[in-house]
Amino acid sequence: MAQVSAGSLGRSSFYGVVAQVWRIGSRFVLTPLIIAQMGLEGYGVWTLLFTIFAYVTTIDTSFGIAYSKFTAEYDAKRDYRGLAQIIGSGITLIGSSAVVGLSVVWLGHVPILRTLGVPQAMLSQAGQALLLLSACILMQMSIGCVFRVLAGLQRLDLQYKLGIVGSVVEFAVSIFLLYRGWELLGLAVGYLCGQVTATAAAWGVCRWLCPALRISPIHTTRAGLRKVISLGGRFQLLQIVTLVMGWGTKLLISGLLGVSMLATYEIAQKLLSLAASGGSAVIAPLMPAFANLHAAGSHGRFQSLYEDASRIVCLICVCSFGFLAIFADRLIVVWTANAYPLAAWTVRCMSIAFLALLLTGAGTASLRARGMIRLEMSYGLLIIGLLAVLFGPGYWLWGY
Repeated sequence: MAQVSAGSLGRSSFYGVVAQVWRIGSRFVLTPLIIAQMGLEGYGVWTLLFTIFAYVTTIDTSFGIAYSKFTAEYDAKRDYRGLAQIIGSGITLIGSSAVVGLSVVWLGHVPILRTLGVPQAMLSQAGQALLLLSACILMQMSIGCVFRVLAGLQRLDLQYKLGIVGSVVEFAVSIFLLYRGWELLGLAVGYLCGQVTATAAAWGVCRWLCPALRISPIHTTRAGLRKVISLGGRFQLLQIVTLVMGWGTKLLISGLLGVSMLATYEIAQKLLSLAASGGSAVIAPLMPAFANLHAAGSHGRFQSLYEDASRIVCLICVCSFGFLAIFADRLIVVWTANAYPLAAWTVRCMSIAFLALLLTGAGTASLRARGMIRLEMSYGLLIIGLLAVLFGPGYWLWGY
């Protein structure tokens, strides 16, 4: 049985920082190479492909949270048979949903890409890249659940390590194929290689770490499906709201202003993600830890963990976002060798929102550990309402 301790949480947070820095740092290196090889439009198209898939993968993110919560709770009770039924049921349910969603995207990908501003010359290769990315998404939404299981077993550090290995493979293959002239297809092949490597390794590690747990869709049961749908469905509603706020904005930018402006927005997002990496790494292991402590009835440790984590996140985030807001222009020039004033302006505007979101991260994790989402849902619906009211007039008055 996994134990929640300061050491395990600190280890997970440390490797979370390393993983975030590597992931974002590798993107920092890759982004100017992509722009140099394919132009700003090519980079915008690559960003757009993942934006499209976000509407399919939203269900995986939601039910992935449920996997982690159930794993933490059932591990505390050592009920691995019941856990196998829940995870197996999730693989069957989410994998089937992925097949349906990805099929719809593939059948309509040409008009979808045209409508979202993809240049005619890039349509063919964008379609090929879309097919390879579909295979990756299907893998993530089925057997990729093993990463969430590792998080529930309080071994998020192993998840991060394997993610780094996969990212290194992706990075190396992508750069090699970019210089070979494969462009979008090369990036998609690199992404596929990284995902296959990390997922295969994660399955081996999970078998070694918890041999009593058998993860397979053959363990699907009606009871398991009911539990997965009950909890995952609640998180799904929340994820839909989050998706509309984040990825919906990207689709609007691409459709109204073009893929070049979407690329500018994405440059700002990468800088913000880098600034958020420290706080996110502290928050990431909290939900399964809270779920484990709640299931074990350790309410004193639950409260102490919440208070300590909140202080640490506040200290890290105030420093990182303050630095980013001051030096955004210089950082972008050093990174891309070009000045993108709109990207720097975007960084400064969105820093406040990112900071507020992270400062409430420990509270969010504690609520999710108890299956409570009402507060998050209310906040998300409020933001969507403000976007719906302000986005149209803002676009007509000021454009981007």
